[in-house]
Amino acid sequence: MAQDTRRKVVASASEERLSKMADKMLREGSRDFEGTYGSKTPGSFNVKKDVADLQGVGIMNDQQGRTVTKAQSQNQLPPNPQSQPVPQPAPQAATPTAPPVETPPVAPDAPPVAEAPVEQPELSNDPEKRLEQVVEALKKINPNPPTVDTLKQWKQIHGNIFLLNVEDHVFIYRYLKRQENIQINANPHLEEMQEHQIEEMLFDRCVLWPSFEPIQKAGFPAGAMTMVVQQIRVQSLFLDPAYVAQLTFKI
Repeated sequence: MAQDTRRKVVASASEERLSKMADKMLREGSRDFEGTYGSKTPGSFNVKKDVADLQGVGIMNDQQGRTVTKAQSQNQLPPNPQSQPVPQPAPQAATPTAPPVETPPVAPDAPPVAEAPVEQPELSNDPEKRLEQVVEALKKINPNPPTVDTLKQWKQIHGNIFLLNVEDHVFIYRYLKRQENIQINANPHLEEMQEHQIEEMLFDRCVLWPSFEPIQKAGFPAGAMTMVVQQIRVQSLFLDPAYVAQLTFKI
């Protein structure tokens, strides 16, 4: 009698675990099938009846032979032009239509009608007066706002400056310049810094007013600093490429 020299294959722990998972999925799938369509034996299959049962519960095959539900078939498959009803011309009315009612013309100087008017501050287009209006508005929130001369100096140094007022938290900030961004990225410890540390670094660099002590920043609402830094990044043109692509056109 010939000796069996075949080597016995022993499944690894991961293979054994996957095999058990596969067996469990097959058992659950078989149980779900039998619960819906009943137990099937080799002699009880009836193709026409089974297909009719599947179509009755909204399951069918698409044009590529894939099993889809009726809702998926209606939403995903292109309509069949041959099955679309041909639109019929609407019958013409036997009686003439009534002449259109003429609406009275609206006076050119009439104010627009607004359902819910929202009060918004009207800032002057004159740069000098505009800064004065900003300072007067800040006095209502903070007793020591920056002066008009200070705002002018910031604009001369940094270009555009921005005011953010959310829930009585007011910040005047500027955008991050390219040279500053290069210096930040050259920091050898940047990769070791956590996100909140980077946010605080950008906040301290770009927020012009007011100035905060560390204990004051620790008492901020949790999302305040993140909110301001997000706006600093937006004004620094760190934008989503997909959004920028919508603003781009070929000439």
